[in-house]
Amino acid sequence: MIKEGQSELNIHINSADVLFVPEAGTFFVDGAVRKPGAYHIQQSTTMQEAFLEAGGLAPYANKDRATLIRYTENGERQMLELDLSDPESLELEVKDRDVIFAAASAYGKLVNGLRLTLGIPGFGFLGYKDPEK
Repeated sequence: MIKEGQSELNIHINSADVLFVPEAGTFFVDGAVRKPGAYHIQQSTTMQEAFLEAGGLAPYANKDRATLIRYTENGERQMLELDLSDPESLELEVKDRDVIFAAASAYGKLVNGLRLTLGIPGFGFLGYKDPEK
């Protein structure tokens, strides 16, 4: 009401009144992001804002691909492949119970998982540690 300038809709609240504030919707971000988890929808959250809330994409993420799992009106799951290089995909509005899965890149995981370990002076070992763990 405040943002839209409809102050005439304001009502007087008395001391014994009970106010009900509905819970904000929740969306989930998983996969190749820095902070996977559940997040509350702000007034209108876009895909780009959802990834930012989850700390951004991980270094090993596929920067162009993500999957959106959305529940339809009749309760069925709908899976949508998102092209993150397309600005329209990033401006898509997040809805309650959406699950956003950021895809990992096999090449990115390989590059980010290689490690050089130094042992006895003069000896080095090349190893791999999964960056997702």
